[in-house]
Amino acid sequence: MSNKSKGNNGLLSDLIFDDMEVAEKSPSRNKTSHLSERGNALRQAAGGVSQLKTLLIVDPAVCRMWSGHDRRYDLLSIDDDKCLELVDGIKSAGKQEMPALVRKVENDPNFEYEVIYGARRHWAISWLRENNYPDFKYLIEVRDLTDEECFRLNDMENREKDDVSDFERSVNYNRAKDMFYGGVSSRMADRIGYTNANLSYLLRLADLPVEIQEAFADVRNITVNNGRTLYRLMKRNSQKKLILNNAKEIAKQQLDLKSEGKQVLDSSSVMKRLTNIDTRNKTKTKPKIFESENKKASVKVIKKASGYINLTIVRGKETEKADIKEALERFLNGL
Repeated sequence: MSNKSKGNNGLLSDLIFDDMEVAEKSPSRNKTSHLSERGNALRQAAGGVSQLKTLLIVDPAVCRMWSGHDRRYDLLSIDDDKCLELVDGIKSAGKQEMPALVRKVENDPNFEYEVIYGARRHWAISWLRENNYPDFKYLIEVRDLTDEECFRLNDMENREKDDVSDFERSVNYNRAKDMFYGGVSSRMADRIGYTNANLSYLLRLADLPVEIQEAFADVRNITVNNGRTLYRLMKRNSQKKLILNNAKEIAKQQLDLKSEGKQVLDSSSVMKRLTNIDTRNKTKTKPKIFESENKKASVKVIKKASGYINLTIVRGKETEKADIKEALERFLNGL
């Protein structure tokens, strides 16, 4: 069964078909089985109610990104290996094979749908249409979904493919926690199938200081393990200061490398520089010495960056208590 319908913008949606027809038209039984299982899982995530699919092919210009989408659309580029691979795959197949999930848009004259997942597919089709392939269109599945259902479906789709960076997911999860789960991370963890500990590590990633974020050439390269390492080291204020100073230097170097058209530092190199805090920026502090008048006793004092003071009393065989007391009094008077 096929049909043609005209959208609100006067743009033609070329094809409508249902679940049964998707299965019949699939050239691979295994592929059909995989898609069916995946579709069932996504339906269960959205509330457990099976829905009839409505698939359309449309001009991508009638689709906007859902505000809760977790992918940084502005960072997509033909220079990205995955984007290039997708573009080449669509050109080779002559079409987009997997539909993006969308829902109808209300009260927006510029768009008919918003994309719940499938942003990279949207970008790839748009890029092809702008680069000598104007006949390619965007394959979408239209569903009626709440915002919370959209979040979980988007999360399941991208987590299943490990297709969104830890940092992007952290930003999205923090927003979703407040919007849908009353700011309670344990409620969110139960809903999306995370342990409380793992969700906590992921949520903290987006809160890394901006100096550290800017040290990475691409924030998408910041992983949960990076965050765990850095937060552990930054528990001490003295170490945090050194890490942030390192980050500022690295960020400046990254900008210089970009402006000169040179290769930027990768995430592994950045982490080595950020965590190199045991030997960097350390200078030996000379102790202050307070002596008794007869020099038979002295007090050596070293002030630490943490605010603590190391105090050493030096005495000889003939030192009297009065000598020690005198040296200590001189130290106390010098504070």
